Amino acid sequence: MIIMVQERILESLGGREITPSDSSYAGWPALLSTSDRAKPEFFEQVRDLHPDGYIVGIGAGGIFSLLKCFPVGVLPQGLVMVDINPHVVVAGRIMEQALIEAADVDVFIRNFFRVPQSMYQNQVEQIVSVDPKLKDGLTRWSLRTWMGVPSSPSEEWDKEQDEFSKLLSRFFIKDYSDHLSVPLIVTEHFLELQQLAREKRMAVVYANFIDPVFVDAVVRLPNFLSLTNIIYLTNMLDLTFGDGRLGDAGLELVIKPLRRYEESVSPPIFIFAPSSNLQRFAAVRSVNEVLSYSGFRYP
Repeated sequence: MIIMVQERILESLGGREITPSDSSYAGWPALLSTSDRAKPEFFEQVRDLHPDGYIVGIGAGGIFSLLKCFPVGVLPQGLVMVDINPHVVVAGRIMEQALIEAADVDVFIRNFFRVPQSMYQNQVEQIVSVDPKLKDGLTRWSLRTWMGVPSSPSEEWDKEQDEFSKLLSRFFIKDYSDHLSVPLIVTEHFLELQQLAREKRMAVVYANFIDPVFVDAVVRLPNFLSLTNIIYLTNMLDLTFGDGRLGDAGLELVIKPLRRYEESVSPPIFIFAPSSNLQRFAAVRSVNEVLSYSGFRYP
């Protein structure tokens, strides 16, 4: 089944401008790693809700673990990853190409997670050469927002193998028993991800997750509103409103686009990782439940 997910969304976005975040941690854990956590039973509980639609979410990290929410042998209709950090988008698209071209998982690991830094930079140049908006984003994205982030997939692979607990200690997480290893998850689900990539049911989009134009493009994907979709928020609300400065008016700007997903015949499954739960995954069926669980007051 060829859906052309990325082409459909990019066509809708057109020349939409992206405003780089000024947060010093913006996008940090989204590139092939995550500070989100989940117990195995969480995925079993979500499977019991019978998702049969798309996975739509932030970053190219924890979102891959949500393949576990589908029964063995069952794929989501599509996997839509979105980020305002151009580095994350570039890495995701390079991974997508590596999935398409790999003969097997060992070749994929060698050509993506073990690729030399110089070769990875060449791949970055190839990706942005055909996407002027993404290229412009790389030139405008402050280096300060990228401090400490792995500069290539191979660096993340090495950290994951050797010292990931030290990496997570930056987030004050002391118990790693439910840590989500993104390289492990990606290689474990290589065949599923490869099929999604080869059938053009995977998208890595440079956009704002709550941009109404992006959300509208997603809900207009084939059969989207007739399926039970998974919407992955990671810890977006905590990062956006944790200090309380934006208040209800600012929260409305976030919540209104998310409510579009509730227009589907079957309620979507919102998966998020609130700080109040040590960034462990939680799953609810409405935006109001997300707010209530996260402790945000909203009229």
